[in-house]
Amino acid sequence: MRIYITGSKGQLGRALMRRLAHHDLLGVDLPEVDLTDLAAARSSLAAFQPDVIIHAAAYTDVDGAARNPDLAYRVNALGTRNVAVAGEATGAALLAISTNEVFDGAKNEPYLEFDPPHPINPYARSKLAAEQFVRDLTTRFTIVRTAWLYGLGGNHFVKKIITRADTDGRLRVVADEVSSPTYAEDLVTAIEGRRSHRRFLAEPLTLEEVSFLLWATQGIRHQANAATAFRNVPSAGCRHALETYLGVLNVTGLAPGLYRYLPVEHRLLVLERSGGLRERLTDAALHQHFIGQSAATFIWTTVPYRMEWRYGLASHKVIALDAGHVCQNLYLACSAVGCGTCAVAAYHQEMMDRLLGVDGEEEFTLYLAPVGKVGG
Repeated sequence: MRIYITGSKGQLGRALMRRLAHHDLLGVDLPEVDLTDLAAARSSLAAFQPDVIIHAAAYTDVDGAARNPDLAYRVNALGTRNVAVAGEATGAALLAISTNEVFDGAKNEPYLEFDPPHPINPYARSKLAAEQFVRDLTTRFTIVRTAWLYGLGGNHFVKKIITRADTDGRLRVVADEVSSPTYAEDLVTAIEGRRSHRRFLAEPLTLEEVSFLLWATQGIRHQANAATAFRNVPSAGCRHALETYLGVLNVTGLAPGLYRYLPVEHRLLVLERSGGLRERLTDAALHQHFIGQSAATFIWTTVPYRMEWRYGLASHKVIALDAGHVCQNLYLACSAVGCGTCAVAAYHQEMMDRLLGVDGEEEFTLYLAPVGKVGG
């Protein structure tokens, strides 16, 4: 794979260059390539023709950005815009590194990907503008938000704390800021693992892992009152027109069979435990054999009326978007428990609907994703 890495001299860039060295890489940084110059970005990317761009270049001095917001915007926002425009012309996918600073920090629990951003300083505003350019100007993109990055080399927070402790013997630091420092090597591992998997180990999933994956994709994160609950994924108008079914083949503590997930109760409802599920799943998925080799397959159906009464013809678009949100969460959650998955939209509609026991009209299959353990 041909990978173009911006900010290759920074601590994340160096880690990416080192860990991805088995690919065909081009790392760029100042002064060789100035990405705030659109012509320079176009020339460099057109010459290399990458498959993937990892945009790690940024102006990350928060205090410096407050003193010179124009510089922060030029580097972070306009530089990202240039990479997005030039990269889109090559057909490359873009992975853009962003920051937790797009949130204001007022929330008293961990932020989720779809929480509304609220930047409160020039650095954060420049990074949120960069995210918007990525969304608006590219067709294939991933935005990765990280916090307090540290790694080998660089003058990062961890190094400053250790140096001051060694020098002064005691520390006086602020106590009103909470964050999760991110080791650059761990971030590279997460970036490298963000891919589809079609080969799985014979190792079973645990019941706890299945519980976590179900919760991450359709579970309730906050019960506001008896009639209102918020899930871990967004849905247009909070309609949540998707249902989750689970084809269990190799899960410790859970008998093979077909189940339906009940998100409010966070329970599985047994639909059937008859034999031959592996073969029936594979046949309904047009003989894609890796599905039958998974430990469990997530199958999402839709009940269109939940959207149609409110959004009319637009409901079909937002149902598809909702399915993408759910499957993206499954990819992310899988990486946290040593699993892999692969989104699948090729299947025999009638056979899959019949397997689930849905009528194909009021409720029908929309998307599926097999899950299994993968090697390190």
